[in-house]
Amino acid sequence: MPIRPLDMQVMIPKSSQISKQSHQESHKFNQEQFNLSMAQNKQNEKNQQKVIAQDESNGVKFNKEQEKRNREQKQGKQQKNKKEQSKKKDSGYSLGHFDVKV
Repeated sequence: MPIRPLDMQVMIPKSSQISKQSHQESHKFNQEQFNLSMAQNKQNEKNQQKVIAQDESNGVKFNKEQEKRNREQKQGKQQKNKKEQSKKKDSGYSLGHFDVKV
């Protein structure tokens, strides 16, 4: 199918239009990709902030639980020490003092 001179005169102006359309379509695709990537980045940042906020609130909860355990352990040790001291006093023995009869 040969190209006639008349066809050539019509094809040249249309080629610039087609080139513009092609460029616009490719640019549109690139712009959409960029917008999607930016939206994904924003969503990732929001998710990271949520995780940090949740970790901080959980950390406070864990700290309170740890403090409670520490208090209970201290109270348990104090009660144990009091019991040992009362047993020593009841038995009549005291450390550092000897009562020997000869």
